[in-house]
Amino acid sequence: MAIEANKATESRAAHSGRTVRWATGANVGVAVALAVALVAALQWGAYTFDARADLTSTGVNTLSDGTEKLLESLNTEVRLTSLYFKTDMEAEDQAKYRSAAADLLNLYRGTNPGKVRVEHINPLQDHKKLEEMWKRLQEIPRFQEAAKPYADAIGEFQTQIAPEASKLLSEELQRLGGETGALTGGKDDAIVGAMRNFFKDHQQTLTKTQELVEMAARREVPDYAGALALIRTCYSKLGGIVTDLDESENPQVRSLTAQSPILAELLPAVLERFRPISQKLRDALPAASEMPELEFQRIRAKYTETGNCILVEAVGKDARLITFGETWPLREGGMGLNSDSFANHEFRGEEKISSAILQMVEEKKPAVVFVRHGGPPLFIPLGPFGTQAQYLQMRNHLTDLNFTVHEWNLAETTTPPEIDPPPSTTLYVVLKPMPSEQTRGQPPRTPPFGDEQRRAVIEALGENGRAMFLAGWSPSGMGPMPMAGAYEYRDYLQGTWGIDVQADTLVIQAEPIGPNEFRIRNGCEFLSSVTPTGHEIAKGLSARRSVFPGAAPLSLAKEPPQGVSLEPLLISKPRDGLWGVKDIQAYERQQQENRHVRPGPDALTGPFTLAAAATKQDARIVVVSSLFFALDDIAFRRVLVDIGDRYVEVNAWPGNVALFVNALHWLAGNTQWMNLGRPIDMRVIDIAEGPSLTFVKVLSYGIWPALALLSGGIVWMIRRR
Repeated sequence: MAIEANKATESRAAHSGRTVRWATGANVGVAVALAVALVAALQWGAYTFDARADLTSTGVNTLSDGTEKLLESLNTEVRLTSLYFKTDMEAEDQAKYRSAAADLLNLYRGTNPGKVRVEHINPLQDHKKLEEMWKRLQEIPRFQEAAKPYADAIGEFQTQIAPEASKLLSEELQRLGGETGALTGGKDDAIVGAMRNFFKDHQQTLTKTQELVEMAARREVPDYAGALALIRTCYSKLGGIVTDLDESENPQVRSLTAQSPILAELLPAVLERFRPISQKLRDALPAASEMPELEFQRIRAKYTETGNCILVEAVGKDARLITFGETWPLREGGMGLNSDSFANHEFRGEEKISSAILQMVEEKKPAVVFVRHGGPPLFIPLGPFGTQAQYLQMRNHLTDLNFTVHEWNLAETTTPPEIDPPPSTTLYVVLKPMPSEQTRGQPPRTPPFGDEQRRAVIEALGENGRAMFLAGWSPSGMGPMPMAGAYEYRDYLQGTWGIDVQADTLVIQAEPIGPNEFRIRNGCEFLSSVTPTGHEIAKGLSARRSVFPGAAPLSLAKEPPQGVSLEPLLISKPRDGLWGVKDIQAYERQQQENRHVRPGPDALTGPFTLAAAATKQDARIVVVSSLFFALDDIAFRRVLVDIGDRYVEVNAWPGNVALFVNALHWLAGNTQWMNLGRPIDMRVIDIAEGPSLTFVKVLSYGIWPALALLSGGIVWMIRRR
């Protein structure tokens, strides 16, 4: 009986062990199944519901508001084609470039999948796709229409002019062969032989041109521009036959005809036969030379198989090719560092792609007219060692953003420039007039700015004008910090808009060094601490550094003129050492004497309004009280920044460009295009303060632990059973 009891106990123990093992295995299986189910549910939700959150302060994982509005407003299909190559022999960073571009294109597609298509072509392998792409571009009606004059000129050359010229040359060679056979020898044989060589050379030129033109026109991607260049050269050479042989035009021929009676006898008939075709060639040369550059050919010329390009198409309407250099500009400005390194490039893909889309879908463009009086041209450098163009980079940037840019020099004409084609709206950027240059005892080189020029600007604006006035403090004499001059448009702005530019007051930032003691350093007039208001022009400026050299306070009327609405854009809040001073030279003298300065009785302590916007029915103006904030040297200045392991080059004052462009968009009534693209100047991506950081904390400290506890609780309940 004891043995049987022991066996029963062992049997129950074995059964219990198997039960525990089965239960443990079941629990593990359930836990694994729950984990798999949870992951599957999250993955399903991620693909089903397009809910994304970009928690970085620079917004690298989302498109800018302007780009999203642009994509959502599309009424035509857009195709984005990545032409980033892939090969087994590629450099290590190539995959990073390709991946970043692909991620960006997917963001575009995800924003409006109904209107945005994305394609990836490896130029080194996908030859059929590449051939289809070029064929598709050639069939765009706009490109076909632009190529038609080229095709007509090539057709006229191949079917009419070349055969006629070839026939004349062949007949002339036959005649000269007959004449040569009739000669008995001597000088005349050599002269006629030279004529034969002359015409044979022209015949070979014509035959070779015909062959090359035929090859260029029949390529898979026709080289119309190359073919026409060959035709122009041929026309120029053949069209000069009469000039080359006419003794009245060529002294050498005149000398030869005096020595050779047979040449004198032959030439008149030769000239008579060739004058019609020579005239026809000379008439055709200007038409062939004045052909506009083909956009399709420009696209094809920019493309290379390993160029890492992006093709942007408004399907069936237009196309733009964005090169690697445009998308990935070097951070280091010629510092001799590795130009192929991924870390040494900025990514401006969104900025360039969105600009290309905007240019293609907006048929009418707003025009920006920079109004100056005197001084050098704004967009043209004066020689390699002369004055640099002050707004060349700004003009190129505005052109990328679908503006047309023009210049009006009041010192030359009081009539605004004619703009063709007509713009959607005309915006004026009114610069401070330059003083007239004058040599002692001589009249001024340009007429001084006066009522006539001021009236021309005001009349150009009219009742519904849109303009940005660049005002502020500016020196009127010599010396390191001379006294301020008057602002020529002050009365107009104050009387019409209720904005008073206090151009005689310079806002400076002195450095505190002790109780009520300060020091003025070089650059104290470069104001960099400003606070944007809630106006839509100032939106996003708080995250971008900006500087306002030579700022003067703006005084906004408490009771503006009837119908005028005034709003400040930028305010500099009071702080130690921030003053508005009328006599900066007095402070310079005080510092030289005492090695410190104290605010004088005339010092203003702020707050200071530095930019303002005003509306009156359909009219709009913006006043920025810094004459120089938008100059290329300021707005596009690059500086080196230490990021720990190396220096990288970034924009010093990106907020200046943003303010200038946003103001123009607001003036044009296109606020949806503000902050289009997001050029990133920060190398370290951090979590933005505020709701984003709070969400990350809640996710890390609350949601994920709660999910883990929930899964553990379910397993515990199952195991208890």
